[in-house]
Amino acid sequence: MNLTCKDAFLTLVSLLYTLVAGAQKDQDPLGGWYTYNWNTTFTTTGWGLDGEMQNTNYNVTQDLNWFLVRTGVTYVPKNSKVKFALGYGHATFGLLGPDNSKVTENRIYQQLNLPQAIGGFNLLHRFRYEQRFFNDFYRSRLRYGLYLNVPLNNKNIQDNTLYLALYNELFLNGERQLKNGSQVAYFDQNRTYGALGFALNSKFKVQLGVMRLIRSNDDRTTLQFSVHHKL
Repeated sequence: MNLTCKDAFLTLVSLLYTLVAGAQKDQDPLGGWYTYNWNTTFTTTGWGLDGEMQNTNYNVTQDLNWFLVRTGVTYVPKNSKVKFALGYGHATFGLLGPDNSKVTENRIYQQLNLPQAIGGFNLLHRFRYEQRFFNDFYRSRLRYGLYLNVPLNNKNIQDNTLYLALYNELFLNGERQLKNGSQVAYFDQNRTYGALGFALNSKFKVQLGVMRLIRSNDDRTTLQFSVHHKL
């Protein structure tokens, strides 16, 4: 796929307009989501590390939704593109509005990344299982994400490449009945994301886009800026 920069810009503007208009119609504040992602590998052993830092707000620049730090050990078997991961994350959650109450979470996760080529497109399937420990209760969660990056001005994502970044991720709770006596739905949330990305080189990419976040108890739209860094 070989689109011009004008095509890419018009596509992103159309996506932003549609989702922001939806947020205004629902009278939800437009949120802000800022992420730094990193990964590294250790020569040819197949082992590596990856992680991220997320700051997500109910408004573009304020009113904390959550702050998350995560890191994990990764492994790619020899002659394979499948990546396994085991890691830990810590999150702090806030409430919408002036209430400054916070909830903390310690998280362990197992993950499988499975790449797939279909019709000239390179897809990524990501499966993640999380064990989530809060102040006074425990929850588990299953996640499935489908990711697609489409280069616009080159055949592949290489130095100085514009691309579209698209994904959808489904979250399901592992159980409904919690140990503290409360009950949750099996459906936790769904995230639909579209962005315009730019690869400066093989180690550094940035993305600017928008996400529609549909949760069991609310829906909202958030602008998202992310940095992707290969160390």
